[in-house]
Amino acid sequence: MSRTPLAVGPLLLVAVAAAAAEPSPEARGLAIAREADARGAGFADYTAAGEMILRDRGGAESRRRFRLQVLEEAGDGDRSLLVFDWPADIKDTALLTVAH
Repeated sequence: MSRTPLAVGPLLLVAVAAAAAEPSPEARGLAIAREADARGAGFADYTAAGEMILRDRGGAESRRRFRLQVLEEAGDGDRSLLVFDWPADIKDTALLTVAH
C-alpha cells in the first residue's frame, strides 16, 4: 500500500488554511491606505522654497521659483499654499489645496 495519498492530505490542509488566513486584495489595500494615512499624521506644518524646471519636447526649459507652506489640521486634513515668486509674469500666482 502506498503512503503518498496520506502524506499529501496534511500538506493540502495546511495550504488551504494558509490561503484562508490571507486577507482579500480589497482588505489588504484598505489596510495599506490606512497605514499610509496614519504615517502622514503628526508633522504639524512646514515651509519650503523650491525651483521647478519645466522642459518641453524640444528640450527648452522654463523655470519657476516658489514658496510652499503646509499646515496640518488635526482631524481635518492638510492645507497647502504654493506661491510663485519668479518669473515676473506669474509672480504672486498661488495655488491653495485643501485635503480632507
